[in-house]
Amino acid sequence: MVYIIFVSVAVPLMMLLFMAEGRSKTIIGLVVLGITCAVFSYEINSLIKDIFEINEFDFRIFISPMTEELIKFMAILFFSFPILFYNLSHNLNKKFYPIEAAMALGIGFAIFENIYLLVVSYKYVNIFWAIIRGFSTGLMHGMTTAAVSYIMTFIKKRKLFYTGMMGLLCISITYHGIYNLLVESKYNYVGFVIPIFTYIFLFYKKITTRHSAKLTF
Repeated sequence: MVYIIFVSVAVPLMMLLFMAEGRSKTIIGLVVLGITCAVFSYEINSLIKDIFEINEFDFRIFISPMTEELIKFMAILFFSFPILFYNLSHNLNKKFYPIEAAMALGIGFAIFENIYLLVVSYKYVNIFWAIIRGFSTGLMHGMTTAAVSYIMTFIKKRKLFYTGMMGLLCISITYHGIYNLLVESKYNYVGFVIPIFTYIFLFYKKITTRHSAKLTF
């Protein structure tokens, strides 16, 4: 079932990827990469469950945040390093990894996860479930990848880069784990709104930064 969904979703996007150009090509490519990460995470998580026989609650709180965020983090590095190498070798100072590009990977991951859960649990889902998965879980995956990608701006400061890389990875895992914990508890409504408020904050920050940059010229 997982691979049927993957082919159904990824192949049309790949066809669009070949036709796209510039910034659109980057965003679409990262969405496809995020979908691929979701498939890989599914296989790793299933393997860990079978080997260690972890119950569902403990797995969602302690294991899946680590495996999923680590896989997304590795994908960001894989995609970023060729661009980083090109920029550094040509002494370019471009913003080569904006927040929206990093979010595209996390959103692609969430899209595939939502479709899979919808297919396997279609008898139990409703419009409220869809709203929660879209506005909350989808944004959560996007926020964690956006946070991790920020460290790419410190690539020239080597010491800060390595420590910051581990720090931001730990932050994304903790954010993911806290979200899952709250959603599984009686305070699930708090977990649902955390990614939304995080998104609003980042969106406001981006708008104000863009506006202040315009004022400086």
